[in-house]
Amino acid sequence: MQTSFERDTLADVREFARSRKPGYALPRSFYTSPAVFDHDIKSFWNNSWIWVGHVSQIPEPGNFFRFDYCAESIIVVRDRQGTVHAHVNVCRHRGSRVCLEQSAKTSVLSCPYHAWTYDLTGALVSDAARRSGHPKVGDAVDFVEARSRLEENVAQGDVIITMGAGDVYRL
Repeated sequence: MQTSFERDTLADVREFARSRKPGYALPRSFYTSPAVFDHDIKSFWNNSWIWVGHVSQIPEPGNFFRFDYCAESIIVVRDRQGTVHAHVNVCRHRGSRVCLEQSAKTSVLSCPYHAWTYDLTGALVSDAARRSGHPKVGDAVDFVEARSRLEENVAQGDVIITMGAGDVYRL
């Protein structure tokens, strides 16, 4: 179900399309409208495969880089077995960013807020989180399940991801 903001934004986009004159550019406001931009991100970027980087940026296990766009932040990391993973850069505990550096090498992904720690595949491994009694800690904390709508793929060295439809699941 669409919210009134989504309906209004879609109406704005349709009005821009209707007012278009063949052979002329769209009005400047089409390219600068925050509502049109938000609609583009939600409708296309968050529901399409997007290129985020290249495997050459993470040549060794533990190497990671961050890909940021709009309010989203993605961690692309190579695990100990050499597999490339992409994770939404938000801790499941309190919503803090997990990786603050643009790129680095690490053995674990650790949230700076309360030190919830994830291995490079995204599984929660920190003792602090387990001792906290958090209801999501236990067998169901595996990051792979938590990020079920974030998928990564490597094609000829290019790393591409999709957020999929609907809500983005966090760490």
